[in-house]
Amino acid sequence: MTGTFSAQAQLIDTLFDSSPVHSFISVELVEKLWLVPTHRPPLLSLTLPDGKIMKCDELYEDFPITMYEHEFQADQYKFE
Repeated sequence: MTGTFSAQAQLIDTLFDSSPVHSFISVELVEKLWLVPTHRPPLLSLTLPDGKIMKCDELYEDFPITMYEHEFQADQYKFE
């Protein structure tokens, strides 16, 4: 399902998964919002459908997002 939420007064197009284990944020959004990661060591490795392994080496804890005037905190891994 797709939707839109707000972060730091920016409207952001979002892909929602009804049963996620982890949440991800794009490199482009990290750069646009000038975010500073809370953790930098290699934190998470993902195996993509083509067998390639990607490492998520930045985590943004308690990233505030707003939906329908309600603010939520979510941990976000940066993903290429």
